[in-house]
This record gives sequence, structure tokens and C-alpha cells, in this order.
Amino acid sequence: MKHVKRFLLLALFCLIPLSSALADDVPFIYTIDSGSITITGYIGPGGLVEIPSIIDDHPVTAIDDYAFAFCTGLTVMTIPDSVTSIGLEAFSNCSGLTNVVIGSGVASIGYKAFSDCCGLTNVVIGSGVASIGDCAFSDCYGLTEVVIPNSVTTIGHFVFGGCTGLTNVVIPDSVTSIGDYAFFNCSGLTSINVATANPNYASLGGVLFDKALTTLVQFPGGLAGSYAIPDGVVTIGDYAFYYCTGLTEVVIPDSVTSIGRGAFVECTNMTNVVIGSGVTSIGSYAFSQCIGLQEVYFQGNAPTVGSNVFYGGTGTVYYLAGTTGWGETFGGWPTALYIPPPHIPLEGMGMQPNGNGFGFNISYSGSSSVVVEASTNLLDWTPVSTNILNGGLGNFSDPSSIHYPVRYYRMVIP
Repeated sequence: MKHVKRFLLLALFCLIPLSSALADDVPFIYTIDSGSITITGYIGPGGLVEIPSIIDDHPVTAIDDYAFAFCTGLTVMTIPDSVTSIGLEAFSNCSGLTNVVIGSGVASIGYKAFSDCCGLTNVVIGSGVASIGDCAFSDCYGLTEVVIPNSVTTIGHFVFGGCTGLTNVVIPDSVTSIGDYAFFNCSGLTSINVATANPNYASLGGVLFDKALTTLVQFPGGLAGSYAIPDGVVTIGDYAFYYCTGLTEVVIPDSVTSIGRGAFVECTNMTNVVIGSGVTSIGSYAFSQCIGLQEVYFQGNAPTVGSNVFYGGTGTVYYLAGTTGWGETFGGWPTALYIPPPHIPLEGMGMQPNGNGFGFNISYSGSSSVVVEASTNLLDWTPVSTNILNGGLGNFSDPSSIHYPVRYYRMVIP
């Protein structure tokens, strides 16, 4: 047995130099295959590190999976042009890393290559990179700026997810594919801009669309307040508004026919949504975990709906008289008939004939009295007339308006 043990130890010792090497003057562990070097590990002191393009007369062409993972002492990393690939999680959890320069020889950045590098503030991506893999820079909280070169064609899923310091992104002409929730939880992101010559994507008001402006792809997580989706949009993409916590109200036009899966997941401060008459389908979990959502107003017939569409929230679905398909509940929420407030059509507004002064029509589908009040300064209001409406149009006129250089009007339902 002792002879066998010595034999096994000898065999193991002989295999080590064939699979890996550590040069005396460089702090890298690496392998040599077909004359090229792959960096597999790092044992140096950290700080500013520049990977050499040649070690022991062999070109450095690859950085292996996990090669620098959890090297928290790294602060600046320069990757030479000789490197053609960066493996999965190669630099993940390098929390002290602040700056990275990726050489022009790199064709692809692997899965989670720089994920959880929370101190990373600046990345220079080489001009040869064609693909940025899934989650490549996810949860790099400190990342404020990134320039995507015109060589990139593919941006993977969740690439910049959780990059809360990122404020704007420019998508170059070359990009043909952007993965789902590529900018998820980028709470500081206020603008996604697309080069005008890009054949696949476009931006409008900082919002990412397909080239034809018919699919809303991604709403920036840092935009706050209410948002009216442009008329002409047909599809709201899957997870398009995922975790847009600053969003408070959304108006969806009649041109939209489908709302994608998880489209508004965790829009926690959104209180109401108006859904146009053209919507025929709503994907699963579309409004799940929208804990602030209280009112959803449908302008058309009841669409088909996926599972758990309002999961985690409590509110009411409102529908208009004359529309079909509604029951006592919709998507698990109670329903109620919605009577829109009175409004003033433009037709008929202006000076009225026969000395009746300024006037306008009042449109209302319900039954109520409407008081019209007037003011000259928007501070002090005086009732002028009471109109009884019972569906349809009512008319208001103010003969005394001719005595005022300026007069404002408002409607009040008692």
C-alpha cells in the first residue's frame, strides 16, 4: 500500500505543471493551451492591475470563469487587446473595483462577468465587443456612465439590472437585440436614447421603443409622475415598466391591443390606470405587486386576462356602460360601472348668438346637476348657473361675460 501511495503522489505532482503555471514575476495563475494563455486566478496585492498581453512568450487570450471573483482589493483593471473572451463571473463581487478598461480584442463579455462590483463607477468597453452577456454588470450600484460601442449587437437579459446610479444610456446603431429587463431597477435612469440610424430600436422622450414605435420595450426606472403612452403603440412589452416605482399614473391609448406579461410588476406608487378600448389581452402578473393601485378604468370590452394579473394589490376595476364581458369581478378584483365626469366639447364653445355672451356645451353620461362657476382671477369663484343633466348634452351661456375683459369658468358637481 505504501508503494501505491507514493506512486499516486508522484503522478499528481507531475500533472500540475501540465495544467497550470505561475510565473515568478506575475501574480497570475494561468493555463497554456495550444500556445495561448488563459488567466485562471490572481494572487497579487490588488490595487491597479494591468493584465499583460504576453506572459512567458505566450499571448494572453482569455480570462477564465471566476478568475478574479471576490478579489475585493482590485481597484483598477485594464484588459489588453490580446484577450478575446471574458468568462462568466470573471470579476464578480470585486467590490473595490472602480474602473475597468476592456480591450478591443474582446468579442464577448460573459454571464455576470462584473456583477456585484458595487464600487464600479466607470467602464470602457472595447470596440470589438459584439455581445454583452446576461447580467454582465448587474447590481453595480455605483456605475454612473457606460458607453456601448458601435460593435455591440446583443445586450443580454438583466445586463444593467440594479445599476441604481446609472442615469442615461445610449444604444448605438449596431444593437439588434436587447434582452428582457436589461435595465431593471435602474432607479436613477431617466433616459434611454437610441442612435437615429439603428434599424431595430428608437427612443421617444427617453423611452425605448421598437423602430416602428409600435412596441414599448422599456420605460426608464428613474422617470416619475404620470405617463401617457403615445397613440400608435400597439404592444406594451413584457416587463416594460417592471419596478418603475416613481410612476404614479398611466394612460394607455386605444391603439394598444396587448399588455405583456409582468408589464407593470412592482410599480408600487402607481395609483390609477386608464386602459384604452383596443386592449384585447393582458398577460399574467401584468399589474402584480402594484400595492398602491386602487383604480383601473377600462374604456372598451373586457379583454382576456392571464393569471394573477392584480396579484398582491387591492382595488376596483371600472367599466363603461354599453361595453361587454364584465362580471362581478375581473382578474380577482371587484368591478363597478364607471360614469365619466362632465366635460366640455370644443364644438359649440365661444360667443353665443342673440346676445347670450360666452357659452359652451356640457357632455355627461350620468344624471346630476352641474354648477358652473366664474372667476376673473382664478381665486374667487361665483356660481353662475345650475344645469340639470340626464345623459347627453347640456348648454351653458353667460350673457354678463361681455362686461369682463377676462373671465374663467369651472364645473362643480354638488
